[in-house]
Amino acid sequence: MTNLSDKIISVFLDKKILILKDSDISLSLIAQGIQCYTEEVRRCAQLLSPTLFQLSISKNNSMTISVDPQVINFIFL
Repeated sequence: MTNLSDKIISVFLDKKILILKDSDISLSLIAQGIQCYTEEVRRCAQLLSPTLFQLSISKNNSMTISVDPQVINFIFL
């Protein structure tokens, strides 16, 4: 996996979850040894929204990123 969107999808797959905060994705990538700040995750998700990710911003300015279950199922095929 060479691009950030693949790495973000891998976090969803590893955790077997469809909704994560941008900061949680960043921390997961950092734990894997991938230097990736929350801003980079947010920027990538915004570029791929709405085709791959659905985004929502909370009152405290954190971003929740969700991936369509059909996207995850497609990856497994």
